[in-house]
Amino acid sequence: MLITAQDESQRAFLNSFLRDFSGNSNVFIYENWLNIIFREFRFSIRLKKFSLVGSHIYHSTIFKVQNEKVEFISFQKFVEEIEQRFFKLDNNSFSEKVINSQKNMQEELISALNEKSNSTYLESEQNLYFGHPFHPYPKFQSPFESARTIKIIWLELPESQYRGVVPLQEYKIRLLPLVEFELGLNTNVSEGHFFFPTHPALVKKMSVTRVLEGKHTWNALSSKRSFFHPKAPFQLKFSLPFKLTNSVRLISFEETTRGLQLEAFLMNRNKSQLKIMREPFAVFLKDDPKMAVQFREQTYDLKDYVLGGYLAQRDSSSTNSIVYDLILQFHNNDSQPIIASQLKWFDSYLQHAVRPLLVTVIEEGILLGAHMQNVLIKIESGFPTDVIYRDLQGCGFSKEIIDKEKIDLPFQEIFNKNLLGKKDINKVVGYYLIVNNVFNILGAVSNWNSYVERILISRLKNALIKLQFEFPESSFLNYLLHSDGLWQKGNFRCSVSSFDENTMKDPWKIYNQIDNPLVAFTRKNLPMAENYEATFRNRKISFRKADPEKDSEIFHKWHNQKFVFEFWEMNQSLKELKAYLKEKIKDPAVEPYIFEVDNQPVGYFEFYWAIEDRIAPYCKVDLYDRGIHLLIGEKSYLNSKIVYLAMLHATKFLFEQDSRTKRVYGEPRADNTPIRRFAERLPGWKFLYEFDFPHKRAALLECERSRFYKEFIEESDERTLSSYQS
Repeated sequence: MLITAQDESQRAFLNSFLRDFSGNSNVFIYENWLNIIFREFRFSIRLKKFSLVGSHIYHSTIFKVQNEKVEFISFQKFVEEIEQRFFKLDNNSFSEKVINSQKNMQEELISALNEKSNSTYLESEQNLYFGHPFHPYPKFQSPFESARTIKIIWLELPESQYRGVVPLQEYKIRLLPLVEFELGLNTNVSEGHFFFPTHPALVKKMSVTRVLEGKHTWNALSSKRSFFHPKAPFQLKFSLPFKLTNSVRLISFEETTRGLQLEAFLMNRNKSQLKIMREPFAVFLKDDPKMAVQFREQTYDLKDYVLGGYLAQRDSSSTNSIVYDLILQFHNNDSQPIIASQLKWFDSYLQHAVRPLLVTVIEEGILLGAHMQNVLIKIESGFPTDVIYRDLQGCGFSKEIIDKEKIDLPFQEIFNKNLLGKKDINKVVGYYLIVNNVFNILGAVSNWNSYVERILISRLKNALIKLQFEFPESSFLNYLLHSDGLWQKGNFRCSVSSFDENTMKDPWKIYNQIDNPLVAFTRKNLPMAENYEATFRNRKISFRKADPEKDSEIFHKWHNQKFVFEFWEMNQSLKELKAYLKEKIKDPAVEPYIFEVDNQPVGYFEFYWAIEDRIAPYCKVDLYDRGIHLLIGEKSYLNSKIVYLAMLHATKFLFEQDSRTKRVYGEPRADNTPIRRFAERLPGWKFLYEFDFPHKRAALLECERSRFYKEFIEESDERTLSSYQS
C-alpha cells in the first residue's frame, strides 16, 4: 500500500481548507508551498503536484517555522493547532472527527484489499475509501452498524402507523414485488397491517405483529444508508439518526416528495433524455418519523457503471488516479502518447456524461445535485459511453420554467424550497455538477498534471461554448463561462461550525467563491484582428473570414479536385461542405479564412488553437499556440511563389493576432513533400519529426516566434522568393 489513510486525510483537509479560506491573506500557495501564517509562526507544507482545479497533492511532512526554528509536527497536532488558533475552538471535537475519519479510511482501505467484489459497480460503491476529496473529515461517522452487508428486517405494523407520499393501498401494491423477492411468494401481510423494511441497526422494541428477516444479503452503497441487491426491484435508502460528514442522515417527508414531483414534471414536459433512477414512493412511521425508507427503482442494468467519485480518487497501490490507471490499461497503442488517450477519455466523458446533465438543467429545468457520488458512468472498453443520475433528495426545478409553463407539482404549495431562480441555480448546480463533479474528474483524468489539466480545461471551455450556440439564452452557461468566481459549498466552514446543512435556515451561509479556471485561461482580453492585408510586387495578398453563403460554391469546387481531396479527403456535396463551413464558423477552437490574391479566392486556411486540437498530445503546446491547416484550391497557383507568400503571411498574421502566441504548428500528411519543403525555406519554420495520428502518418512542423522574427525581414521577401524553387 503506497498511499496511506493519513496521506489522503491530510490532502482532503488541506484542499478543503484552502478552497474555503483562500481569500484569507494568511493562507496562500507560493512556489509550490502551502503557507498558513500566524503572528508567532507559520505552517508550511510542500506540494508534490499543483492542480489548477485545486486537487493538490502534498508531501506528508508538516513544518512549523517559528523564529527561524523549524520543527516537524504530526498531522494530528497540526489539526489541533488549526482548530485552536485559526478557529479559536478549545474542545477538540473538530479535530477528533478528523482523526475518526482517518481511522475509518484506514479500515475501508483494508476492507477494500481483503474483500474484492466481482461487480465493478459494487466495487466502485463500496471502495470509495477516501470519501469527499474536499472535506476536513470525509469519512467521519458516528458509531452504528456499518457492515458492508446486511439482512433487511421486515416489520408488520398496524395501518394506523402508515405515512407516505402515496396512498397506503398504492404503497402495498408497489411494494409487492420486493416482498415476494425478500420474503417469498406465500408471505402475505395480515389484514389491517402493512410491511415496513428497516435497517437491522434500527430495530427496537415496538408494537409489531411480526418481525421477519429477509432472505437476501444486501450490500451497502457509498452513502452507508443505501443498500443494493442486483436482482431486487429497488434500492433501499434508510433514514439514519446519525451524523455522517455534514448532516444527520434523516430522510424528511419533504425530500421524499421530490420523486413524485419529478414524475409530474416529466409528464408535463415529456422531454428528458437523461437516465434518472426514479424514486416513486417512501414510507414513514407516524409515531416515529425518524423511521423511514425511500424506494429507488432499479430499472437499469448497472454492471458496467461505476461511481464518478470512485474514478476520481487515488489508487492506494499505484498512487495514480483510478481513472488514469483505467486509461493506461486501455492505452494499447505504443505509437500514441498517453495524453492522446487522456484527451479521448475526457472528450467522451464530456459528450456522454456532462452534456446530458447540462442539457437537463438548461433545456428541461430539472436541477440535479449531480456531485460525483450521485453520478454513475458507464464504462465500455475503458471509455465513458453513458450516464445515470441517482438520488432525488437533491432534485429541484427551475422556478422560471415552472411559472412560465404553469406546471403544477405535487406538494408544491407546502414544499417549495427546491424551486430555484437563476442565481441560485448558478450556485447550486454550478457547485455540484461543475466544481464538485467535472473539476474533480478533470483533475483525475490528468492524474493531477497541471499541463494536461490546462489542455482539459480548454477542452471543457470549448465544449461549453459549443453548447452555448445551441442555448444562447442560457444564463447558467453564461455564468460558467464569464464569471470570475464560481460558487462552491464550503464543507470546511460547515464542518468546523457544526452546521447541519440539511436543516440550516440559510444554506448560502456556507457558500463562497473560488477563482473560475475557465476564465483564468481566457485566451484574449482584447478583440483580435479579423483580417490581414499585405502587398508584394503590387499584388494584394489578404486573408478574410470565410462566409458560408459567399464561399460555399468555390469551397465545393476546390474540394472536388483530385489534387485537393487526395489530402483533405472531403470531396462532398455542396450542402455538406456549406454545413462544414457553418460548423467551423461556430467552433471556438477554429477560425476559417479565405486566402485571396487581388481580391480573388485562391485557397482556404483553418487557423486553430493548438491546445484544443488533436495535435496537442504530440507537441509541447502552450495555451495561446496556434496551428494551420491549408489548401490551395486554384491549380494555377500550385507550386508558385504565391504559396510561399500565403504561408509566410499566415504565420505573421497569427503572431500579430496575439502577442502571447509562442509557436505555430502544422501537421500535414507525412507524404505531402511540397508542404514539408516550406519548413526548410520559411522564416522560423522547421520540420521536427513524423508521428502517427489515429487517421494518418503526419509530419510535425513548428514555427517559433522569436526565430520567425529573427529570420523574417520584410524587405527580403523578393530576395527570398528569387531563391524559391517549385
